[in-house]
Amino acid sequence: MIYRYGDAIYIGARNGLFVYSIKDKTLVCLYKDISEMSHIQTLLQQSANKLWIGTEGYGLFLLNPQTGELKCYRKGLGLNSDY
Repeated sequence: MIYRYGDAIYIGARNGLFVYSIKDKTLVCLYKDISEMSHIQTLLQQSANKLWIGTEGYGLFLLNPQTGELKCYRKGLGLNSDY
């Protein structure tokens, strides 16, 4: 799963969310301290500032690439399931 925003390429993988800087040629793992950001199954761009991140068993996340704001949606917070 890959999403491009400006010179950044977001890569969703089973071991986390990564961002590759085209300009700097660097790869960084984002949100290392959030274990739920592992098991990423899909990325969906809704708009320039909304990137949905679907996980396997850990719910749904909404990332604003412009600000870095991350929101979590889980079963206990309104979803029917965390899958």
